[in-house]
Order: sequence, then structure tokens, then C-alpha cells
Amino acid sequence: MLHSRFIKVVSLILLISFIGGELLAQYEATQVPSMEPVALDADSTEVALQEEPAEDKVEAERAYVFANLEEARIAGERDAKGNLAFGLGGFAVGLPGLLIASMYNPTPDTETMRQIAQNNEPEYAEAYRTSYSKKTKKKNLRNAGIGWGLSVAASAYLWFRLIEANEEESW
Repeated sequence: MLHSRFIKVVSLILLISFIGGELLAQYEATQVPSMEPVALDADSTEVALQEEPAEDKVEAERAYVFANLEEARIAGERDAKGNLAFGLGGFAVGLPGLLIASMYNPTPDTETMRQIAQNNEPEYAEAYRTSYSKKTKKKNLRNAGIGWGLSVAASAYLWFRLIEANEEESW
């Protein structure tokens, strides 16, 4: 039989490790500012074009660039894949596995980046690379945190089983 104290300790350890893994996965980084284009009716657009055509071109180009960068960000996040090796590392070595996962800077493969650079602007390729790296790093940290949590839970289980076995032998 499992002691209620053991179940509480394991639950607390798992909860702390999952929360810690999520907190480590969140990190400060520069973000591409998002800007939503404002929809205008046909009459006001014509008036604005007649009054200040240079500013409208700049605004339209800026809206296009931001929409294009948002598309690159979404594509980079979609293509990001976490590495299971970080989960195994978190399980095997614990906290150092989390630290290694936090220091590792993943990048998309060179062939994908070459195709993106040939078909799009440099800003698009940079936004894709940045978002891919952020999302992959977050997934790697999550995997390492889960591995570490499982390791702590397994260790606690074995430790309580050994204590229980010693108590039974002493009687």
C-alpha cells in the first residue's frame, strides 16, 4: 500500500517540476511588433489617397511587411519540433539537463532556410528563424522539465519503497 504522505510528496514534486519547466520555457526575447491594418470604406480611402498619397503608400507597405512577418512567425512556429533527447537528458541528469536545454539555441535546417531566403525577403527569413528557434527551445525545455519531473517522481517512489521495506524488516 502506498502511504498518503508518499502520494502527496510525489504530487507536489510533479506539480513543482511541471510549473518550473513552464517557467523556464518562458524567456525574454525581442518580439516582432504586430500591427493590424485598419479597414477603411471606399470613399475615405479615395479622399486619403488624394490628400496624402505618399503616406498611404508607406502605410500600405508597412501593413504588408507586418502581415508578411506575422506569416513568417506562424510558419516558423508550425515547423518547430521539440527534441526527445532533451527529455531523456532531463530524466538522466535532472537540473543540468534543463540548463543544457535552456542554453541550446536550435536553428532550422540549412536547406529550409536556403529555400526561404531564395523565395522571400531577408526580413521574412529572419522572422521565420527567430520564431522557429523560440518555439523549438520552448518545446525542448518542456521535454527536459517533464523528464526531470519523471526522474524525481521515480526517485521518490523508490526512496519511499526502500523506507517501507526497512520498516517491515525491523518488525
